[in-house]
Amino acid sequence: MEPGLSNAPHLGIWLVALGFITRRQLTLALDAQRQAGTAIDEVLVQQRFLLQDELDGALKLQEDLAGVTALQDLDVPRGVLELLPRTMAMREQVLPLRRIGQRLIVGHIQGMRQDLTQRLFDSVAQATDLMVHGLAFNQETLEKALAFYYEVRATSGLVTKAVAIAANSSGRTAVKEATDVTALPVGEGDAPVIELVNRILAQAVQKGASDLHIRPTPKGVSVKLRMDGVMQPLMELPKELEGSVISRIKIMADLNIAERRRPQDGRCSIQVDGKPIDLRVACISSHWGEMMVLRILRSMNVPNGFTSLGFRSQERDRWERAVKAPNGLILVTGPTGSGKTSTLYATLNQFDKTEKNLLTVEDPVEYPVSGIGQIQIAAKVGLTFAAALRSILRLDPDVILVGEIRDHETLEIAMEAALTGHLVLSTLHTNDAVSAISRMAEMGAPRHQIAATVVAVLAQRLVRKNCPHCVKSVTPSLEEREFLGIGDDDVTLQRGVGCDLCDGIGYKGRMGVYEILEVDAELADAITNGASTLDMWRMARKAGMGTLLEDGKAKVLEGHTTALEIQRVIGLREKGGAL
Repeated sequence: MEPGLSNAPHLGIWLVALGFITRRQLTLALDAQRQAGTAIDEVLVQQRFLLQDELDGALKLQEDLAGVTALQDLDVPRGVLELLPRTMAMREQVLPLRRIGQRLIVGHIQGMRQDLTQRLFDSVAQATDLMVHGLAFNQETLEKALAFYYEVRATSGLVTKAVAIAANSSGRTAVKEATDVTALPVGEGDAPVIELVNRILAQAVQKGASDLHIRPTPKGVSVKLRMDGVMQPLMELPKELEGSVISRIKIMADLNIAERRRPQDGRCSIQVDGKPIDLRVACISSHWGEMMVLRILRSMNVPNGFTSLGFRSQERDRWERAVKAPNGLILVTGPTGSGKTSTLYATLNQFDKTEKNLLTVEDPVEYPVSGIGQIQIAAKVGLTFAAALRSILRLDPDVILVGEIRDHETLEIAMEAALTGHLVLSTLHTNDAVSAISRMAEMGAPRHQIAATVVAVLAQRLVRKNCPHCVKSVTPSLEEREFLGIGDDDVTLQRGVGCDLCDGIGYKGRMGVYEILEVDAELADAITNGASTLDMWRMARKAGMGTLLEDGKAKVLEGHTTALEIQRVIGLREKGGAL
């Protein structure tokens, strides 16, 4: 059902939909109504199918829902919201709407299987000690309402002030920002807008988000976080705040607040709980207004060792063997946000900084490390990857880290460096390890040079780990057994069930899933002779290369993550090469 119904359903049908009466009871009541000539509500109470208070509550809820156009406009009492912990509500996507006697009416996602719906109701009943009945809403409607009731309403007074300020200001901010965004400013003028933006930024950092998305919608502004690689709603803001919030962040990032048509990029630094945080800000015009994404860059410790990243012993041994090569090109591949930089720095950390000259070319420098020469790309002054790489070859390096090979020129110089006695580490955007060879050829690299320079390619993804605070042993479903290739033995899997420490998600932190291609003499010969991606993949498999999917399944069986998470990130079948 959706709120704002133009025609309210028949009372009996409504009560059946709520779960207050059964279809059989409605049929009996309708028969009795025809014989007695009285109203259906009187018959239902007289037959003791429900109490008068329950009937009144159901009628009031029907009237309230018919009078709103958005679920967040329904006035849900705070006491009803507090019946269900926020973590459980967000995890299960269930929203308490009304308490009527010993019954709790909740909203849930439309289209759920009946057994899953019943399991959801049983969980809520156990948590609240009430009989639970549900109304189905589409996912977008429910997500917006959950974000509003559990996030925005907590700062509703602040939002109200900010709306009033936005209605009477140009969007410029006269109050200087706080050094620490958790030390919220107090003052006149635009202070509520500053305070609201500071609170959003603080929540994003404190929740461990990697990105903050601010996107206008027809009726408001959607604020979402990317948590462990997955988008999650944070709050919905009124449409009146769109210009003020976007302008405030533009000012912080030293962007032009008057420019709303062209894309803009900027940076700024803030503090949250006394810790420095860098923000990369990008905004672009969209159909409903300017949308903005903030990448949250934290000062992080350099990963120490490969085991902490998620390497199993076999993959760790193969990778350590590859990076001991005296020269050559070593690549890490994967999509944006797959942990390539962390892997590269963990690799750099294995070298003796007192004996080797380690130099990096990056955009940006994400891990400041003493003992390593780190060069920041500055395209505005002509310091591109290719230009910087050409220059550092005159600085007598032993190991060179190139943040990303983006074009033919950078690739050409990196291969020249590898051929002249340097060990070069870099990244490419390909889906698997073998495809990196084909990608280099497509970028114009001669195949004989690829064969002569590439030592190894590591493809990786990041998957969410089971929360260690709420992980439990579970019996695998038939689908999980088929996916993992396990029989009917007494095998259990591990799964996080959700707690306050993981925000009710069941996952906390991420780990890598890997496949490593080592270029041996046979494969090098095949590359030179123009072998297809599929043929190279088959040769690598024959030589012992494991796949991303195999590594992911192993980590499910070891209890680190879930089959559902591996399927979400990697898929259901091998994608190696052209498969």
